[in-house]
Amino acid sequence: MFRLQSVRHSRYSVDYLDPTLLKEELDKPLEKDDPRRFQPVKAAANEHTTSCTYDPYVAKFIRMMMKRGQKEIARRCIDRLEKYHKASTEEERNAIELDPMKVFHEAIENCKPLLITQRTRRGGITYTVPVPCSASYQLFRSMKWLVEACREKEGGERWFWEKLSTELLAASQNQGKGVRKKQELHRLCEANRAYAHYRW
Repeated sequence: MFRLQSVRHSRYSVDYLDPTLLKEELDKPLEKDDPRRFQPVKAAANEHTTSCTYDPYVAKFIRMMMKRGQKEIARRCIDRLEKYHKASTEEERNAIELDPMKVFHEAIENCKPLLITQRTRRGGITYTVPVPCSASYQLFRSMKWLVEACREKEGGERWFWEKLSTELLAASQNQGKGVRKKQELHRLCEANRAYAHYRW
């Protein structure tokens, strides 16, 4: 008998297992003590696939930059992430990263903040206290900063996908607005580190 427990924004209780998406795992026979034999499994979401090119970070990023439910347009923006060869020598060309997934993951990693600030009230005074942030919030904040940087970016680029590719390339090299926002947040945390003991 499974216990029923309300989970926010989910029709499944905590007893349900996540679906298996790797083709290699699906081809293997289940072991005797595998929990998938005894526990129910959630249905796969619409964007899930067993394709070798599926990346959960890319799927999350597409959902974050989507507007008015137009996921196909957002997906095409990611597909156009390209880098052009502007290098003159062979060594410079070999140093250029051509895999868009590596560029995307490096950009996400470089924008992840380690600390955030939260307001705490002590003795009638409100303090800005630096606190470490969770891995899920780091991922959310880095993606949000990249999307915001593309939306407010001004320059020669006309289309969103051009701004996105420029911003992702800059962030993968520790430059750009997304990385600057992370650095500004870290400077604010450094300035308020005297109040770090108020987080307890």
